[in-house]
Amino acid sequence: ADDDIRTTDIPERIQMRAAGHAESLRPLSDDEVGEEATWIVSQLHKRHMRTKELRSRDDEADGAELFKHAEFLSERFLAGVVEVLKHMSHDFYEVPYIYRHCRELFVTGENDDEGDESAVREWLTMDDLWSLYDHEQQFRGFLASRRHVLNLIRRLSGDSGDTAAISHSDYVYGSEVVLSANCVEDVSDVVEWLQARYGREMRGWAATQQTKRAQSGVGAWEQAERDGTDRLVARMGISARQVGENTLERSTHVVEDSSSDALPLEAARELVGARFATAESALRAGVATFAAQLAVDPYVRRHVRTYCEAHARVVVRATDRGLREITDAEHPAFAFKFLRQKPVAEFSGSAQFLAISRAVDDGLLRLAFSLTDEYRFDGKNDDAVFATDAERSAMVIARQLEKHVRSFAVHDAADAWNTVRYDAVLQAARAMLPLVWRETAQRLRAQAAEYVGDMCRRALQTRIDVQPPRPNARVIVVAGGGFDASSRGALRVVY
Repeated sequence: ADDDIRTTDIPERIQMRAAGHAESLRPLSDDEVGEEATWIVSQLHKRHMRTKELRSRDDEADGAELFKHAEFLSERFLAGVVEVLKHMSHDFYEVPYIYRHCRELFVTGENDDEGDESAVREWLTMDDLWSLYDHEQQFRGFLASRRHVLNLIRRLSGDSGDTAAISHSDYVYGSEVVLSANCVEDVSDVVEWLQARYGREMRGWAATQQTKRAQSGVGAWEQAERDGTDRLVARMGISARQVGENTLERSTHVVEDSSSDALPLEAARELVGARFATAESALRAGVATFAAQLAVDPYVRRHVRTYCEAHARVVVRATDRGLREITDAEHPAFAFKFLRQKPVAEFSGSAQFLAISRAVDDGLLRLAFSLTDEYRFDGKNDDAVFATDAERSAMVIARQLEKHVRSFAVHDAADAWNTVRYDAVLQAARAMLPLVWRETAQRLRAQAAEYVGDMCRRALQTRIDVQPPRPNARVIVVAGGGFDASSRGALRVVY
């Protein structure tokens, strides 16, 4: 490994960061660098606006402000970001080298009123360059995930010699979702959707062990075909994909049940037989199938994830052990022993979530995410309050999705089908929220760890980035024993 590092004409730090992944050492093309710049600037702008909002509400907010000189709509700033990323992604230059020897990329002179370019503007600081360095690595991971899923879709279409399994509409839909993804989670949603849609075909492939684990079980569509509930799902009047497209607010798929007079139980009675003993059980299975299809639709998940990112709150309660041990104000967990509905966005620029996670791991605290503003804990039965709050959060998501599955027809059957579809979106919300909360917790931990690492880097830089001492006295005479400073002679220095 050491010989490979020495023979490869790439800085060692970058090679070690790649951790053996060849994709991380591939020079990006100009088109990829342009896409990378767009992706990173959008991420940074969102974080910058959130930080700016927090600082306006809390003048004592700690942490250094990144991109404080940035103008995200300025051509000079964007050009500087593109050129810096090109040096990082294509030429593999390190941040210290870029900051010291490539300053022309992000430092420009601005003409004053008399046309003099004496005013110099630094669009990016050293801290900003390190932030770009980290985001560049994240983009490479996102790019690799997206390429893997696109290859998976092409293989389902038969491009690799396998029998074509995916329909043309699903091929176009899956490719569109992947290409419009903004994060790794959006790409992972497509993998789960493909597994639910074409699990039978994918299980027949000779794949890696990791893919085999992801392909275990029966997908929602395959199970619906086995049970016959796909016929009942078709009577819902709208598909999971159409609901997902409606959440983008660029499509207006309407529920098609205005001409149907059959009540849901009457439609479910057609499935009574070997699989279902009663129409009620068949209807429950049909609702569960539609909910499963909604829960794996990539656009529905993206909508839920975006809403939760903007509205989620963190609730912390002390366990019985925590109540006994967290009694002193000096205890690390005392400050957030009973944290009440703190918005997720307010954890930006702090390490508090890491401290909370550690206390949770130690069994001192319980952590939950919520979409409500109410704090109903009374110290008597926290389990029941947590369960009630989880159900209320699912109802918040269900109300967000209900408008996309509701029919405005005026007859009894339409009202009954609206109730059935609401039950489906409520079940889908219950299934999606635990996944979204796990992703949110991982993101907050990574964000807090990044903050701690950045603070450590700043402290270390402050300690080592100093000039050597410059004494005023000068040596004027060196005498006695010549210049031999060994034990045989003596060296006398006169100032």
